[in-house]
Amino acid sequence: MIHQEQLRFNQKIKFNFKGGDLTSDAGLLLIQEFMHHMKFPELLKQYFYLETDQAIRTHTNHDLCLQQIYQTIAGYHCADDADELRVDPLLTTLLDKPSLASQPTLSRFTHRLTKETSKQFELINQKLLSQFYQVETPHHFIFDVDSTHFQTYGHQYGNSFNAHYQAQGFHPLMVFDGMTGDCLKVELRAGNVYTSRNVVSFLGPVLSRYKKEFPLNYRIVRGDSGFAHKELYKLCETLDTKYLIRLKANATLYRLAQEVTGDLLADCSLQYSQQLYGEFDYQAKSWDRPRRVIVQVRRKAGELIPDYLFLVTNMETRPEMVVNLYAKRGTMENYIKECKNGFRMDKVSHKHLMTNVNRIQLVVLAYNLINGFRRLTLPREFSNMQIETLRTKLIKIAAKRVKQSRRILFKLCSHHPYKEVFHHCLKTIQAIQLE
Repeated sequence: MIHQEQLRFNQKIKFNFKGGDLTSDAGLLLIQEFMHHMKFPELLKQYFYLETDQAIRTHTNHDLCLQQIYQTIAGYHCADDADELRVDPLLTTLLDKPSLASQPTLSRFTHRLTKETSKQFELINQKLLSQFYQVETPHHFIFDVDSTHFQTYGHQYGNSFNAHYQAQGFHPLMVFDGMTGDCLKVELRAGNVYTSRNVVSFLGPVLSRYKKEFPLNYRIVRGDSGFAHKELYKLCETLDTKYLIRLKANATLYRLAQEVTGDLLADCSLQYSQQLYGEFDYQAKSWDRPRRVIVQVRRKAGELIPDYLFLVTNMETRPEMVVNLYAKRGTMENYIKECKNGFRMDKVSHKHLMTNVNRIQLVVLAYNLINGFRRLTLPREFSNMQIETLRTKLIKIAAKRVKQSRRILFKLCSHHPYKEVFHHCLKTIQAIQLE
């Protein structure tokens, strides 16, 4: 006899978890179709290789990678979730297997990953973004570089106290494309390193690759004052890349700013808010030559002391436009929050550093697949949806699997309110043609 629970608000209603061959994630069919047209499974087979005895394993390394990516996209971030999903009708169909890998199997897989596999995942991410660019290439690229904090607990290699965040953890370095939101690269670092530590070696390969592949596209590096580093300026100038980086204020910058804006500011009435722009050449003691500095001076109504913003740049655009471009850098904070809150990139719970590094690389692939899907297939009014909203509206769809003699039929919920969006995405995906 099947055990049933009875509800007290209406004793006629009972329920159990024996509904049959059902799934709650039918929207992954769209994601799989998108991955197929982007040739992601082929990229994984071509560039990911792990020297193990997988010939005698029930689950290949490629299948284990795909299973983890599917689970991340669907929002199953806990390792134990794999045990409940082993016979999920949709996931087993997507991977063409009678049952999926269990939590111990996935854990053993992640422990086998090495520094070499992390490089392979980085290469796969580069190839995936190149596939996106075949469908739609941005007119220019903005490399938003920043660091963030990943909380840790217990004894983990690289775990250190970060004075800025006042917490134990890692201090990873990240770079996103400010135009598309794609995650270009992530590097996991110890928690006690400075913001710009290794930024040149981190960004150098990215800038070189984009210069080679898109020599005619406008390329800009954008960062806050933590990345005001002379070697980063030299790197951008060498690779024909523009840069826009905030400077920490000092006495010399204040003096030069007053020379170009002081008289105008003095003539303004205190009854109104003022905003002035100026520019001057400035050379710090560690710089090899003077560079252009943009200054924005803002004073609120009724206040005597203005606020100053200093930006060093090699762009030739008017100061107002430079400041407006820097102000849009705030969108990167949303990308970082999306990675951490929506995809749990900051869930670095393994004691081995390489295991954490490879897990982050798999999350980057999941994030970019969803970001590409969002950008290239969704209607314009849905293209800015965060992953939690996307899961609610397009992924978390109830469906029943019906096996027929020659095919498998998924019967999706009849009352799903976003059926038209689902069909729109499917038509858009199937119209994609890559070389």
